[in-house]
Amino acid sequence: MQTNYNWSENTTISYLSVLRNSYQFGIDNKYCVENPFAKVKPGGQKRKRRAVSNEEWDLILQELYNNNYHFFIFCKIVLHLIRPAELERIQKKHINLENMSILVTDEISKTSKERIIFLQKSFYEEFKCYLEKIDFNNLSNDSFLFGKKF
Repeated sequence: MQTNYNWSENTTISYLSVLRNSYQFGIDNKYCVENPFAKVKPGGQKRKRRAVSNEEWDLILQELYNNNYHFFIFCKIVLHLIRPAELERIQKKHINLENMSILVTDEISKTSKERIIFLQKSFYEEFKCYLEKIDFNNLSNDSFLFGKKF
């Protein structure tokens, strides 16, 4: 009786690789004569990726805007080439409203290099609205903009 497992394509390829290598070891050390897994190819079809259409992106953004505004702003800032793990550690003192920038210090940065992220003018008004919602002016300089400690 054959059991059908719902393994992913990567899991199947990984198991086949282990079996092929194990039998090859046996052949090399004269424990067996042939490798029964040498000609086995993984079945199934790889899923094709598809691009999300502009209409779908608009629906996703609208849903985020309506139901999770903080995450919506978080995602929009990530588009300005700042890593999510870095953005979670951004504090009030790293935001410069005068030149529309966020300072990523060397302690925060993955590469341990300080850099400045400039916000696009088209996003700046949205960002200012977000800062008003979180009462940015009354926050202490050590308050986090996002993340668990916010």
